[in-house]
Amino acid sequence: APGEFATRRAAHRLVMLRHCEAMIPVLAEALGDTVLVIRPHPSERHDTWEELARKHPNIRVIGDGNVFPWLMAARVAIHNSCTTGLEGTLLDRPVVAYVPIVSELYDDHLPNSLSHRARTVAELVDLVRGARDGRIGAYCGDDKHKIVEHYLEGPRGPLASDRIVDVLAGAGYLDAPPQRSGAAALARGWLRNTARTGVKL
Repeated sequence: APGEFATRRAAHRLVMLRHCEAMIPVLAEALGDTVLVIRPHPSERHDTWEELARKHPNIRVIGDGNVFPWLMAARVAIHNSCTTGLEGTLLDRPVVAYVPIVSELYDDHLPNSLSHRARTVAELVDLVRGARDGRIGAYCGDDKHKIVEHYLEGPRGPLASDRIVDVLAGAGYLDAPPQRSGAAALARGWLRNTARTGVKL
């Protein structure tokens, strides 16, 4: 059942969160001369990470702004089942997936499969040190390009914005603008969006 899947996935993610909470102090101590930036997920509370940051002078908790400049500036990024790992790999940045627990059902395998992988904190420290010191670069396993080509549309060629314009032009939007929706349709759409927002909240 969908509800059961969501409950079990949430339980798996909570165990993973606890592993990350335990990993951060070890990493902060091992890399005491390196600033560690924690970027919480937009839907995530910052309290736990800020508490860790208060105990370690080399930790910063920063959730502002787009992730891309941070990825470009970072010597290495750490994630688990996160699209940030995929984005970092596509930017040719060193990315490490920390995977102390593995679930075929609940993990997001795409970003993990395109990252260096660490099963233990000791492995993670070694990989992060290697990336920080320039000994380890972006993941470039034999399967990288095969995976990217299979899952992602348009890694080469026209930009997404150009492709969108081509689709709209092909649908006739250059010949005539779309008809404006009537008041009843606008009211239904507003009610549906308001209700959806209420359910999410």
